[in-house]
Amino acid sequence: TDADGFEDDYLYSPNGEFKIGTRRDWGSTIVFFGAGGEAPGFNDSNVIDANDTGREVQVALYDLSRLRQGCAWDASCLFNEELTGCGDEITFLGWNPVQGGNECNQGGSTEGVLHAPGLLESVVRPNFWNPDWQAPDCRNVPCSIDRPDKVPSDVRYRQRLRFVLDHVVEMWMEYTNLSVIDHPPMPQEFPTVYSSFGKVGPDLRVILDSEGNRVDVSVPANDGFFTRVFLSPGGFAALQNDRQDYGIGLYHENQQRFFQAWQLLGQFNNVRARFEFGLPARGTVRGRAYLILGGFETVRQTAELLDARLPPFGELESPRADAEVGDRLRVVGWVLDNREVDSVELLLDGRPVATAVPDRARPDVCVLWPGYPMCDRVGFELALDLAAVSRCPHLLSVVATDSDGNRREIDRRRIFVGEAPECEGAGCERRLASHPVYRYSWGRPGDADHSFSRSPEPPQEYEAEGVGFRLFSESGDGLVTLWQTYCAECTDHMQSTDAAEGLGSYAGAVALGYCSLERSDAAPRELRRLWSPELTDHYVSVEPDEWQQAVANGYQVEGGCWVP
Repeated sequence: TDADGFEDDYLYSPNGEFKIGTRRDWGSTIVFFGAGGEAPGFNDSNVIDANDTGREVQVALYDLSRLRQGCAWDASCLFNEELTGCGDEITFLGWNPVQGGNECNQGGSTEGVLHAPGLLESVVRPNFWNPDWQAPDCRNVPCSIDRPDKVPSDVRYRQRLRFVLDHVVEMWMEYTNLSVIDHPPMPQEFPTVYSSFGKVGPDLRVILDSEGNRVDVSVPANDGFFTRVFLSPGGFAALQNDRQDYGIGLYHENQQRFFQAWQLLGQFNNVRARFEFGLPARGTVRGRAYLILGGFETVRQTAELLDARLPPFGELESPRADAEVGDRLRVVGWVLDNREVDSVELLLDGRPVATAVPDRARPDVCVLWPGYPMCDRVGFELALDLAAVSRCPHLLSVVATDSDGNRREIDRRRIFVGEAPECEGAGCERRLASHPVYRYSWGRPGDADHSFSRSPEPPQEYEAEGVGFRLFSESGDGLVTLWQTYCAECTDHMQSTDAAEGLGSYAGAVALGYCSLERSDAAPRELRRLWSPELTDHYVSVEPDEWQQAVANGYQVEGGCWVP
């Protein structure tokens, strides 16, 4: 939908009564939440402040060691006595990726938007709020037509929205650090909610904690604003009109209890959890929050309902899909919940065969999903005796139950017990061994290159990005070799099932492994090649999200093959 010259995307509730909207021009921040209405775009039921790129419902990051201009450039803000650098005005913020845009109202870059049934997903490259943040002095270039271009940040943000009730939207949020800088924990905006203030839509100036107490937002802060940190034991806060019969609530799945309100009456109303976490070098952080539309009693009852009924979630890490296992099987994974997980049950072909509780420390999981109350012990490990199990395929599944009695199947996968029988016909490549293929990147302004290898050691000057995908280790019917060649003149590795492609410029073909010409149970993932004519860069990926993102960055998506 085009609205006042902006490109907005909308998702409707199942009954069509409500809708939520994001703005591509402003980093896909949430600009509308309210009644569906008869016409597209905004209407006067909107509870969101969509006044400029610094408001809306969006995310933002901070780093205490790079908090202010003047000390952010060398990460010395922790050693500055006043921790202010150039001053506490927002124009002097330091490292501060903001989803919506920057102080000059230049919007964040939406790299891709996916519309699917019941889902609205966006991939965004936030801007740094202060384009001068890395200056060693206190320069402040005015916002004008001569202002330098916006400065994209070194993080990527992915957001998924879906209605879980007619008046409730789940926000699934993910940050990815594109740099090698480790940002330590501190309170972040994940997300922050700016509500309407009467200019368009209702004035939601009444800020309430989970017990219905009005928050007195009267502590003087920077730039003439007022603030207040408050405890909200129910894990949510609300912004309401004077009658408290209409507004918006913010509930966090991981039980955030400390919130902060910001306000300047008649100009803005804001609330966000003091959600503390860091962003590791090349790391990822995820979170889930819920936006609740309605009066305070509706918000309270809905938050309590979510609190009681949200089921556990997690991952089964071992064994892998279609693994051939012996008489003893080690099952490893993790599980999280907004309360506690009472049990993890292992089922074989739908029949319970073992039970455990999550009792293993998994600090990696708690970095990925920070803030959960049970985050000291989230890992589980089970040993299963399969000596009496028939020598054929079986279905392995893991079901977790929390302290409220909510159950969820965490994962399921097929395994082959014992030595698999001889295979005939299509899909026989499932019995072939496979191996990981590691991905590496190298880049400089105006240039880029991706390289792949069976070795976990990165080439000189390249950065490791982890396992990209798996390939079959041996040839077989329906399998082809995936080659990699190199062009020294154009600094480009090219992946192809044709070793002669690019002959003359590309040489030194190396076999990475084998992939299938057709999809099968053993090769269910499509491997596609991405090519940028501008950067002369080729790489391959099994991630549809990355294909979409690459297209937004000017790449072409080309055919490929199928992999384990």
